[in-house]
Amino acid sequence: MAMKFAILPRAVLGTSHSSDSKEISAAEDANAFPLLRLPHPRTGHPALFLPYERQGVTEKVVEILEIHAVNPPASRSWFVQDHIVEDGKLLLMTPIDPLFLLLPIFDIASGDEAKKFRTYDDFLSVASQHFEQKSHQEGATVLSLDILNLGSLACTFTAIARICETQTLDDSITLYRFSRQKLVQQLREKASRLAASNIQSTVQTIHRALAKDGLGADDEADEKLKEAGRLKMACEILSQYLPPAIYQELLQSYDFTSLDAYTRTIRASDTQTTSSDAKQSSNTEGATNSKKRKADTQVSKGAQKLQKTDTSKMPKLTSFFTKKPATSK
Repeated sequence: MAMKFAILPRAVLGTSHSSDSKEISAAEDANAFPLLRLPHPRTGHPALFLPYERQGVTEKVVEILEIHAVNPPASRSWFVQDHIVEDGKLLLMTPIDPLFLLLPIFDIASGDEAKKFRTYDDFLSVASQHFEQKSHQEGATVLSLDILNLGSLACTFTAIARICETQTLDDSITLYRFSRQKLVQQLREKASRLAASNIQSTVQTIHRALAKDGLGADDEADEKLKEAGRLKMACEILSQYLPPAIYQELLQSYDFTSLDAYTRTIRASDTQTTSSDAKQSSNTEGATNSKKRKADTQVSKGAQKLQKTDTSKMPKLTSFFTKKPATSK
């Protein structure tokens, strides 16, 4: 069996296991959830996800992990005691809200179909048939069974209620209809939590991006502009899991007019400064070269005196290289 290295929550391995590492096999664990190959919510390309169960406050809860493969730029290997693992990839498993995984499913319906209320099972059935047909036509690797397995998870059932309007029939059947408005509201709540947390100050890439636009903690920008900057950065983080159209809807739900005007001013100022520095550097370099050329063309005092010497009575240099006259015998 091929060995892989991964960083993942301990609950995936089982909380009863005390070791920091464990070799696991889904086939050996009868209670293990199957890996799901689902369309990525932003790109639509197949991606791997792993449901797992962990102990909550009062009961066990099911969550979903996204599996990332970090490939080294050059060939690498892992050393495990006396063994060498040739595959140097590192797998990272990070939690993902099932809400994002539902977006490709709701994206299937369009026009009048999108306006209809459906049962939860009907949504899953339509989606599974769509991807089954797509797999035959385009050779896609998203399986209809994976869609159904996703829908069978309790966390997915909870997520669908957060982004859908509902109707109840006979107090027993609940119908759902996807709501862009409810989705945007959910995304705004996520963005607010991200903007309020300290994640943006601890992640260097985000910290530098804000500082570049004059919105860092030490910058003199208005606090409201800094808050708007953090909020827009939070939206950009969420965009990694959103289709472009929904990301634009999220941005349009805010008023970033003042922020955009401020960042344009900062960037224009930076551009002028860079241009001025480049021009000054060019002028300095030109002046240096000019002085160097001038120094090269200057004549020393000794050479100037030699130029004033009367050489009219001196034999020419060529006279020393003429043939000697033949001597008579």
